[in-house]
Amino acid sequence: LRIEEQANAAVAALQMRREEIRGHMVEAASQLSGQYLSDFDWKASVTLASSTASSLQIPSLQLALYLGDSNGGVEERVMELDKERLDALIAAVESARSALSRIPH
Repeated sequence: LRIEEQANAAVAALQMRREEIRGHMVEAASQLSGQYLSDFDWKASVTLASSTASSLQIPSLQLALYLGDSNGGVEERVMELDKERLDALIAAVESARSALSRIPH
């Protein structure tokens, strides 16, 4: 009976501090890479012609990611994505969001 009381007390203590523990776990996980997405910007464009073809009409997206770090610094990473790469990026982000949504709060 004594062990059961101790287990119940431990569970009660964990439940009371659940949000605090979760916050520390999120902070520890973010320290794995040291960077986090602080902002982003994007610009869509269409290439109408080039020196080798008179009409191309190729859509692309310029994506700027602003990555913050624990020291308050911000690093900008810019990439240009065609439709296939943009679709792959969207699929990867949706997959990550889905995985995160399965983590209990």
